[in-house]
Amino acid sequence: MIDFLRYLAAKKSVDDRALNQSVWGQLRADLLARQFGRPIGVLELGCGIGTMVERLVEWGLGDKVTYLGIDSQVKNIQAAENRIWDWGPGITIR
Repeated sequence: MIDFLRYLAAKKSVDDRALNQSVWGQLRADLLARQFGRPIGVLELGCGIGTMVERLVEWGLGDKVTYLGIDSQVKNIQAAENRIWDWGPGITIR
């Protein structure tokens, strides 16, 4: 039997390589250039174990976004909450 949570964690590096780097670069530049004094809201449907918000934090954008991740699998939500516990008050998983 496949452990789905372990699978999601293991495929993060594959997903990182598959991301369109020019789109991500532009998103990062736009978020860093924001001068509105408040974070932009990000909603992710089907957030899994939280690897997308993990990327935002790793790339120094954690304070630039207020993140809400939603997933239908309770185990995914629990894993995401465990992964992002120390990442900041603007990050919520449901």
